[in-house]
Amino acid sequence: MLEIVNLNFSYENKEVFHNATFVIKENEVVHLRGDNGVGKTTFYKIISGIYNIEPHLSTEVYINGEKIEMENLKNYVNYLPSTPYLFDYLSGFENIDYLLALFDMEESRDKVLDNIKKLDLFDSLDCEIFKYSLGMKAKLYIGVMIERKCPILIIDELMSNLDKDSQNIILEKLNRKLHESNLSIVMSSHTSEFSSFEEIKQVRIVDKRFVQQ
Repeated sequence: MLEIVNLNFSYENKEVFHNATFVIKENEVVHLRGDNGVGKTTFYKIISGIYNIEPHLSTEVYINGEKIEMENLKNYVNYLPSTPYLFDYLSGFENIDYLLALFDMEESRDKVLDNIKKLDLFDSLDCEIFKYSLGMKAKLYIGVMIERKCPILIIDELMSNLDKDSQNIILEKLNRKLHESNLSIVMSSHTSEFSSFEEIKQVRIVDKRFVQQ
């Protein structure tokens, strides 16, 4: 379980979160909602370590009831942003190799390639990424990164770039992981893929805090 207490954060002189508390349990799916610009992506970047919290602020972080330093939270979080982190002038195969090495996932190569085949992208892996559509980039990135072993998975609008069949393949995989491990998922999306999960906790960012609905 992840619990963040008294989250305070400002960005470019604008206060985004004020004494906010966020909780997600093991095997739980959270649909994080809010108006554009309210702070969803900012929150994801905070907990994945892209944005830093000032050490003098009172934010506290707990994993399974044990307090940890905010800077160590990124080790528990697998963040899939709306724009995949890929190299345009490397091939699909080369990007896969890079991601596997970066996140120490070489032992998951067979599972990754199986995902790519199911997503009907394998025949395009020799092509450079700049030739890929948004949907193809999303397939490649998700196909690799959902095999990363972290207890908290964040998907920020990336599923919206997939066709319906590909969404169903990924969601079937995520549902299996939810039941087979202690995975927790936080997602933001404007599409209807959440209907495939048995239970979803709806959380909205309102007035710089997280409100369960």
